[in-house]
Amino acid sequence: MSEATRIDAQLEQTLEQVFSTAAGLHEGSTDLHFDRALWSTLAELGFTRLTSVASGAGWIEAAGLLRAAGRHAAAVPVAENDVLAGWLVEQAGLPDDQSVIRTSCIVDVFGDAADVPWASEVDRIATSTQFNGINLLQGAAASKNFQVGIGTASTDRITVNFGGADATRLAVNGTAVTTFTNAQAAITALDAGIQSLSGVRGQFGAAMNRVNVAVASLQSMQTNTAASLSRIRDTDVANEAANLSRYQVLSQAGASVLAQANQSPQVALSLLR
Repeated sequence: MSEATRIDAQLEQTLEQVFSTAAGLHEGSTDLHFDRALWSTLAELGFTRLTSVASGAGWIEAAGLLRAAGRHAAAVPVAENDVLAGWLVEQAGLPDDQSVIRTSCIVDVFGDAADVPWASEVDRIATSTQFNGINLLQGAAASKNFQVGIGTASTDRITVNFGGADATRLAVNGTAVTTFTNAQAAITALDAGIQSLSGVRGQFGAAMNRVNVAVASLQSMQTNTAASLSRIRDTDVANEAANLSRYQVLSQAGASVLAQANQSPQVALSLLR
């Protein structure tokens, strides 16, 4: 290997020390869940996005990181976050928030994805999914009211239930597959969790449809109100121009009749002379 493609010796030593320390803490454990402590250490050292332009490193350093992670069976998404998802985000010209852990997957025609790596991050996703300070997925289901009408009646509001989609509410946390019995129980729990999640998605879909219909109705009402206001306040120029011409003709005709009427006595007097 040439010097141009060789990882820096000091960096290689640092990586070996970081991953060996983390491996020692989990020695003998069968838990393969996301190692948050190790990921925090890598983030503090700036090792989570080595292929980014801003890192000052490159693919050689990323390859060294992957080699060290593979050698110590590190339970962190170094490949998915940096080499796959991070690189795709950068190539697409999208904002590269390096505080976010990313992964990659392929969705089917229905928008669903199977076998998503590091899906145990569902709790983090549920925690970070917010709108206007409201947790949309985390915690017990809670209702929020959206005003869609002009009145104060219950029919002028749409109630949407948020929450109930984190690992605790879906009952998929703490599942183990170390034995056949545990694996069977995990499958049952995951099936129930999928059904619960489908119910939550169905509620969101129904609420979105209701909101879309309400928005369309309000837009139609706005258009009709604007048209009514226009008919009340605005002048029909064509109709008024026609009326002006009509009144002018009538006025001229009336003036002509009056002129003829004024001349009739003068004609009678001239005959008597």
